[in-house]
Amino acid sequence: MLLLIEDDDIIRETLAEYLSENYEVVVAKNGKEGCLQFEQLQDKIKVIITDYDMPEMNGMEFLHWLHEKNIRVPKIMMTGKLISEDEYKKIRLYNAYLLSKPVDIEVIDNHVRRFFLGSNQVEL
Repeated sequence: MLLLIEDDDIIRETLAEYLSENYEVVVAKNGKEGCLQFEQLQDKIKVIITDYDMPEMNGMEFLHWLHEKNIRVPKIMMTGKLISEDEYKKIRLYNAYLLSKPVDIEVIDNHVRRFFLGSNQVEL
């Protein structure tokens, strides 16, 4: 199962539709909803894809929440903004892979496939 957290309806729906061809996908509109989804389904979720900039709880806050709970699920963060070196270091500290928007859907699929096959490391 894959947890997809994205506030943009079009991106969320497009990614969910594409990824659901090969994976069971649950969605959330922000990090706060993502926390609730994860708490309910944590034994089933094998990969998390999250946006960076979202209302209520952004992607960095969500990654921090996972980190504080010592949750070791492969994570991909997507962003359409330039991030600072400090933000990038935090993303790496949280063991998340960073993709810039617009994201090639096949690139995401490739990373997700690797995660599901057991390789939690994606070449940067």
